[in-house]
Amino acid sequence: MKFQKCGQLYKFNSDNIITNKIETIEIVEETKSVVDFIVSSTIDIFDCEPNSVYLRGSCIDRKIENNTTIDIDVVFVFDDETFYNKVYNLREEISFCKFPYVENKMFITDAQKEIEKNILEKFKKNVEIDVDLSCEEFFQKDHLKRFLSKQVYGTGKNLSLSKLNKETFYQSLKSDVLPNRRKYCLQKLYKLKNLFYLNANFLDGTEIRILKSIIKLFYRQYSLDLHLNENCFSKDVYYCHNILIKNYPQLSSHIEKVLDLFLNVDNYSHNDIRLILTELEYVINEIEFLSDNYKEIEFFV
Repeated sequence: MKFQKCGQLYKFNSDNIITNKIETIEIVEETKSVVDFIVSSTIDIFDCEPNSVYLRGSCIDRKIENNTTIDIDVVFVFDDETFYNKVYNLREEISFCKFPYVENKMFITDAQKEIEKNILEKFKKNVEIDVDLSCEEFFQKDHLKRFLSKQVYGTGKNLSLSKLNKETFYQSLKSDVLPNRRKYCLQKLYKLKNLFYLNANFLDGTEIRILKSIIKLFYRQYSLDLHLNENCFSKDVYYCHNILIKNYPQLSSHIEKVLDLFLNVDNYSHNDIRLILTELEYVINEIEFLSDNYKEIEFFV
């Protein structure tokens, strides 16, 4: 896979605010057709109407190419009563899986595979979908997700944000990211390593999607403070990787191996993947030492 920019690098203005054009961006018609199919298929599964559905991330203004696989992230936002009384309770009846990289996130597994298969047959497009189910209470509190999301369906209030101030990022950085990122990343990394030690191929290759998501988690968690120091923000792996290399040149060879695994995972055996994950563990610990943020952590895998 070619290493290239997929998302944006947002730069804070003189008022310490970043802005987007989420309200005026027109979704590419080809992409919109696929998103509409995902929305209708997911509504059929739960048999209840969301207040709103949001398209999130770089696919908002991108065309789905024929020769690549693109991630399509959608967020279904239900009113609180519907979410807790119907949607949340359906997790036992529908095949849900709590992946190691996300806690308390409802992820449709069997149904998701079926939707992706149908998209390939109907639209001749390779997509990997991430369906995030939320109630309004939770979604309203996630300012970053709202900043990166565009409402594409529903009659509920549009909760997308067109601007975000730097203080919001600093609050998250100080209260959540810096104190917890090492434990958060390593806990998920260890769980995944155990799967590869077992040589497990579960959910028809889903372990590879989990692997790539953990690597993205690492890049985003460990680049946030570096980006803010340079008065900018991005979740794109391209920008996250480059700023990590810039700030930790002594770790560049290890980080480059992690990137190559992310881009070319099909070229790696399970044993090779375990070795690179061990290097990622080393990188995480070294960054914490170098940033004077290291502390012993205890958790069960």
